[in-house]
Amino acid sequence: MRQPPPSASPPHISIPNPRTLERETLQHYRSFSQSGLNSVAIPNSGQATTTSAALRHPLNPALFLCDIQEGLRNKVYKFSSVVNTAVRMVQYAGALNFPVFVAEQKPSVVGRTVSELSGPLRTVGPLHVGTFTKNTFSMVTPGVQSELDRLGIQSVIVLGVESHISIFQTVLELLRRGLNVYVLPDGISSQNKEEIGLALDRMKQAGAIITSSECIAFEMLWDTDKSVSDGVYAVNKSTKAITAACLRNLVGDGQGGDS
Repeated sequence: MRQPPPSASPPHISIPNPRTLERETLQHYRSFSQSGLNSVAIPNSGQATTTSAALRHPLNPALFLCDIQEGLRNKVYKFSSVVNTAVRMVQYAGALNFPVFVAEQKPSVVGRTVSELSGPLRTVGPLHVGTFTKNTFSMVTPGVQSELDRLGIQSVIVLGVESHISIFQTVLELLRRGLNVYVLPDGISSQNKEEIGLALDRMKQAGAIITSSECIAFEMLWDTDKSVSDGVYAVNKSTKAITAACLRNLVGDGQGGDS
């Protein structure tokens, strides 16, 4: 009778030292922060990585300002808070060195982007990629998509109006294209305030991350490297009261005053 073959030795599995992994990860993040947000090459595949977007920092981010136009000033609920959050986020973009996209829905009808944004956009210079005219509700026009591809953008921060129309359709289109999307409830609104919460719930269900302007700014800061953090802290300090008012107006009880 044939004897059974000897049992094979179990394969050797090398388990990394947790301290080594922790040290290497910390070194990676420090290197990333010191080199600037836009200096890391990310494959331009249009696909997000498999790790849950909610558990990682925004990589190669861009800021989308959607339809913050003069013709909507007296129609949209707490419009001034949307404007103030947009101004603050452009300032954060300058401090953290990431690009800004502006969209205008039929400007001949709705008007141009509000004047409050003119100065901040000039200040960030070439980080303002452009102001794109659109006839669709979504900001993801062919021109915008071309720039997203050119810059290797993988994460997009979205604010503007209206929450349940242009913001909603922009967010869904970005998610369909595999990008990570962050929506700022202290920076979006609609003509009917009841639409805001419904839109946020729908966008969260679709996979968007709901966060605040201050939270996303400090999340992108990652490290307290002085050359970058000083600019972020300066914006944060100078706009602290306005930030609180915008949160109360658009996320809280609506009693934040005129900001």
